Amino acid sequence: MRFMMTWHRRAAWLVAVPLMLWLLSGLLHPLMAWVLKPPMEGHQIVRPLLPSAAEVRPVDVLLQEKDIDAVTNVQLQQIDGGWQYRVVEAGHTQPRYFHANSSEEIADGDRLHAIWLARMLVDDPDAGILSAIPLEQFSNEYREVNRLLPVWRVALEREGGLTLYLDTEQQRLASAATWGRRQALKAFSWFHSWHWLPHAARTPVVLLFSVPLLLMSLGGLILLVRRWRHLNKGNGVRRWHRWLTLVGGLSLFGFASSGVHVAIDKLNPPQWIDFRDDTLIAVSSLATNPLTLMDRAVAVRPVQVGDDVLWQFQQQGENGVTALQYVNAVKGEKVTGADEAYAKKLVERFVGESVEVRDTELLTKFRFDYPSVYKRLPVRKLSLVNQPQLAMLVETRSGHMANEVTPSSILRALHFINLHKYHFVGRLGLSPPQRDAVMVVLVLLILAALVSGMLLAWRRLGKG
Repeated sequence: MRFMMTWHRRAAWLVAVPLMLWLLSGLLHPLMAWVLKPPMEGHQIVRPLLPSAAEVRPVDVLLQEKDIDAVTNVQLQQIDGGWQYRVVEAGHTQPRYFHANSSEEIADGDRLHAIWLARMLVDDPDAGILSAIPLEQFSNEYREVNRLLPVWRVALEREGGLTLYLDTEQQRLASAATWGRRQALKAFSWFHSWHWLPHAARTPVVLLFSVPLLLMSLGGLILLVRRWRHLNKGNGVRRWHRWLTLVGGLSLFGFASSGVHVAIDKLNPPQWIDFRDDTLIAVSSLATNPLTLMDRAVAVRPVQVGDDVLWQFQQQGENGVTALQYVNAVKGEKVTGADEAYAKKLVERFVGESVEVRDTELLTKFRFDYPSVYKRLPVRKLSLVNQPQLAMLVETRSGHMANEVTPSSILRALHFINLHKYHFVGRLGLSPPQRDAVMVVLVLLILAALVSGMLLAWRRLGKG
């Protein structure tokens, strides 16, 4: 017992300051959820129906005039009242824009597109723009939890310092933040996720402090159980430290263990986030004008499934849900089962081998096993046989992976959402604000236990 007490005290000296930073910065989370809430959450552009074939030039004719032989993506989008082709050429990541009726190229088209989207979302066509910057990587302000890349960061000249993060490919809002929320996000990134450290050193350093914290919290609980009869003995500070540990110790162990679990997983970051379909599609295979093939579509782009090039049409269904239809780009015939086949093709490219699909499911809403943190909808879920992945989720309308489900990812997610985010209290009948209130109380109790423990340690130092 004396040995355990000695190491409990030594570990406490090591982790006291990091623990204080983690606890105080953790209080920013409910603040951002309920006070500095993300503005415009759920706001999206309502796309108009595609024009008739007579209103715009055929896409293959336009591309051939521009000496473009192959593309990875081409879309027809309404921007600022006119129709434009958004083209991503082979070997390029930045799109080019062309007027769909005159074929004239639009200089700085993607930036102008992002600015127009921002003004549409705030319902102010004359809104002042402070800056429009493309983002290819996540940052302290636009963190990994936002999932979508690349995006444009558009800062508007509005009260509160509103900044929008926009995905021009799908014409959607990725995230939004006011000045206050951006500062809170930066503070959270610095003091909770330790983004002030170089990327390569961040996770090892976090583990250097979080593992001793886990052992300290476990040791404190064991000491409390072994010394149960002494709970009310000793001076006021010592007694309060024991009682605070009794209440907050299990919570600290949950926070520490789930934090260590996530940090260990970050040593091998997932690859699916960066995966997207970059298949080259020959312009010669786009001879059939897609605008003659489908009514009431709001978007169209070419995809390749097997040896066939298909036009993928987006149709706006009930409650804003996107429905996908596929038509053979050469034969002009509707193809059934193409969405499942396209998703399977992308999964096989990702894993590097053929896969056997047990079953497939179209998800049009977020749910427990695919929460809103993953951002993308609708997605096609493929349950796999004899693969390390139990399932893969694909956003087929963009050709992006949406999530990778493995036994370890399920265990990490359950561990984190229940012992770090306290989602289990929702099953006890508590609302999200009540859940956050419980977490705030527990954090304050752990802070009090930490302060009382440090007071006891200071007194021991004073006695020599």
